[in-house]
Amino acid sequence: MSHQLKTIIISDEEKKAGRLTPETLAAAVIALQHDGIVVLENATDLAHVDTLNEVMVKEIKEIAQQSTVPFNGDSRATENLSQRAPRSPELMFEDIWANDHTLAVISAILGPQPHVTFAAGNTAMPGGTLRQRVHADLSTTYPINFPFGYVANILLCDVDESKGATEVWPGSHLQTEWQNHLAPIKGISEEVVEARRQRSPPTRACVKKGSIVIRDLRLWHAGIPNSDPENEPRIMVAFVHFAAFWMNPLKVVLPEAARPLVEGWSHKVHYTAEYVPGEVDHRALPFGATSESTNPVLLDMVKQLEKTM
Repeated sequence: MSHQLKTIIISDEEKKAGRLTPETLAAAVIALQHDGIVVLENATDLAHVDTLNEVMVKEIKEIAQQSTVPFNGDSRATENLSQRAPRSPELMFEDIWANDHTLAVISAILGPQPHVTFAAGNTAMPGGTLRQRVHADLSTTYPINFPFGYVANILLCDVDESKGATEVWPGSHLQTEWQNHLAPIKGISEEVVEARRQRSPPTRACVKKGSIVIRDLRLWHAGIPNSDPENEPRIMVAFVHFAAFWMNPLKVVLPEAARPLVEGWSHKVHYTAEYVPGEVDHRALPFGATSESTNPVLLDMVKQLEKTM
């Protein structure tokens, strides 16, 4: 049977203090462990969200007109694009890049100071006609039966089914057998998808502007078209958090000017960053991503598992 996503409404008192009560934290952690996804509402400053949305909507309309566009799903018909958030320090709002409530929930499961190695975004342009294949954000080649990474998506506008709300499959993060996957990040086999649909169908992540959706990287999901051509782009920025022991090899490219800001967050989150002089043109950054580990202990576990598969 299908069920609605668990939404945790953060009180104004918690938001102002930057600290969740033990009861709120427990509710969020339980939902994330059980469903593989949880929504934190009233988690951000909407003025920051509106500022970022204005900048990114303008940018994505320009990017969409270029000859080489980073469409997800290998087809322009999805109108689903990868889009980086700006790297200018004045636009790197702490409640977006290092949200206290998000980090409290993720750290309760992965341990203190999770490592952010990937900062990107996903935009559904209006007029899309093709959905994504159901997939999990995995590039590993072995079953993972414990949480190791979460993505935090911050929605920059209200999102409902008419505006391309993501299809999500609560509980599917516990069904991680690699043979279910057609190829890394390409999709779950149709036979497996339909079998799960019969007993636990998907739902849609319809959420309010400024909400943060925390999703286990193992969770099945699919981008759905923002089909109405009269809609504005649906933008969500994304920050991928890994357990420190996972040792993911990616790095977030940032301007040297952002170092004091980011290092000021180091008590709660570790950005695996590559600082470069001058400004960073976030629109020109490559979009490669991987969930792989470089921890030799985990890699040895992979070899042992492969012998039994």
